This record gives sequence, structure tokens and C-alpha cells, in this order.
Amino acid sequence: MSLHKYALVALLGLGLGLYEAVTLTFLGGWWASLHPVLPLMVFLIVMERKNYALVCGACAGLAMDLFAVEFSGYALWRLLAIGLLLAFMAQTVLTNRSLYAAAALMAIGRLADWLWLWLTERLLSIWHAAAGLAPQWSAGLKILGADLVFTALLFALGYSLFRRYFAPRQLRDKYG
Repeated sequence: MSLHKYALVALLGLGLGLYEAVTLTFLGGWWASLHPVLPLMVFLIVMERKNYALVCGACAGLAMDLFAVEFSGYALWRLLAIGLLLAFMAQTVLTNRSLYAAAALMAIGRLADWLWLWLTERLLSIWHAAAGLAPQWSAGLKILGADLVFTALLFALGYSLFRRYFAPRQLRDKYG
């Protein structure tokens, strides 16, 4: 794995983390439901690039923790834990690399994200610290729908583009 690919993924993660931390809070309508970090992590895991997914998640989480307008729920650790969970699920349970596996991983990842936020909210309420982290169910369904559409688009469009760039040299020579 070359360093420039990791740098590219880290910059992409930082940019998406800044988008989720800063820009997303000012958008309305369906644009507010578009959270691109987790779908990108799912796509990279489905493409068998666990290390890239973890680097992207760590950089995005760091950007969210540093620049979020409101409390982000320990985004660095949350995204790393979800990335490790999704990589484990992709390797042991959902072993095929299809759009259906990507959709299942996306649903598992988003539910794990909401569970983390809900547990963080409950633990903070023990110490009387108010934090509204977990989304309401109606907003959560919009976010999950947008995540599934974004994952499908990444899978359909990005499969040929990213597979060629991020694939090992033997596969690039074989498939173009």
C-alpha cells in the first residue's frame, strides 16, 4: 500500500468530516439527511480495503470532533469502532461483495451509529449533561434512506472507477 493512496483517503475523510461537522448543520430538506462518511466506509470495506476505511473514518471523526458546532458523540472512536464492526461483519457474515451486502452493511453500520449515540446520550444523562445526539425515528429513516441510495450510487459508479485505482497491481493489469 502506497503512502499517497493513504494520504488521498485521509484528505477525503477530512473533507467529508468537515462537511458533516460544519456544513450539514446549516442544510435543510433531504440535504440534511446526507451523511457521506459511513457510506464511503462501507464502500471501501466492500471493496476489501479495510485499512482505507479505517483511515477515512478516523480522519473524518477527528474533523467532526474538532470542528462540530454541537457535541458529536466522540466521532473518532465511534467511527473506528463501527469500521471494525463492519469489517468483521463483512469478513465473517456477509462474505459476498454485492450491492445487497453493501446495503446490509450500511444498515448495520447506521444502526450501530445510532446505538452508540443513544448510549452516549444515556450515559451523559446520568451526570446531568444534556445532549440530544440520537436522531428521531422520522429523521433516522430519512438518513437511512439517503445512506442506502448513496451506497448504491457509490457501488454502481465507484466500482469501476475505484476498483481500478485501489486494486492491487495484479488485478489492475488483468482487468484494465
